[in-house]
Amino acid sequence: MQQHARQHDGAQQQWLGPRAADPFKIETEHAGGCVFARVSGLLSIDKFISTLHILGIESEGWPEEVMLIDLRGLVTVYPRADLLHIGQEIACSFIHMRRLALLVLPERLTRISERSARRTGMDMSVFDSEVKALGWLSLEAGA
Repeated sequence: MQQHARQHDGAQQQWLGPRAADPFKIETEHAGGCVFARVSGLLSIDKFISTLHILGIESEGWPEEVMLIDLRGLVTVYPRADLLHIGQEIACSFIHMRRLALLVLPERLTRISERSARRTGMDMSVFDSEVKALGWLSLEAGA
């Protein structure tokens, strides 16, 4: 398992690749009863799955029950089989979250990972609009 350097800045947290040359970054922020995570750069499928797993472990101790993961800065494009795996990992690693939204670029909206996560009981949806994603999350947060 890889270790990530962390930088703390109030309610924000930034994870950088384990080596300075790794071209990816994960940032988290806690605001308004929601966790916002932003993933950017290049991640192989193995690194992305590991990153989701670590983020899931980290988030278990957080008070928020809803999360938005913004993948619009992710450069890597994954094939269908990998998208299935991503959905399964989200369902396993974020089972403690009541609701989770993924935010992707419009041209990457396939809902494959969403269907995969929902099959195992995770209330997860994929959006190409931040407004719609936040609206969906706030409906649950207000319930």
